[in-house]
Amino acid sequence: MTDGTSNLTPLTDEQYAELTRVSGGVDRECYDSFRQQCPDVSHEEFVASQTGECPWPLYLYAVVREVATAEESEEVCKAARERGRTEGFLYGYNYGRKNSLSHDALLSADAAGVAPFEYTRLRQQGDDHDTIIAAGRRSDK
Repeated sequence: MTDGTSNLTPLTDEQYAELTRVSGGVDRECYDSFRQQCPDVSHEEFVASQTGECPWPLYLYAVVREVATAEESEEVCKAARERGRTEGFLYGYNYGRKNSLSHDALLSADAAGVAPFEYTRLRQQGDDHDTIIAAGRRSDK
């Protein structure tokens, strides 16, 4: 979190030690880069991401949380877990969101069998949501 001046509040050695313990060994420099990437995510949320039902590696949590709310991140985690995919799916979700696609569109396309990267590519080519869903292409298997 920020200190009110958009600078991240420095963490204590104890906070870093806690995250290192629950994450399996993230180092301070790496964690600081995640905090810069996602300045609205609290230390407590990062810790919770490593101990919840879907403990992704911290870098993958940051990839999703950079473009999604905490609630959306939970839904993305659930979708990734249910479909047995993580890294490609999560990077594809990030890519789609950065290209102005909605959370709901990306998840509904994925549920219909179209991976987030593929869905984003097709939308960029001008295909509409319903056409893409009907084709049902998947590229992250």
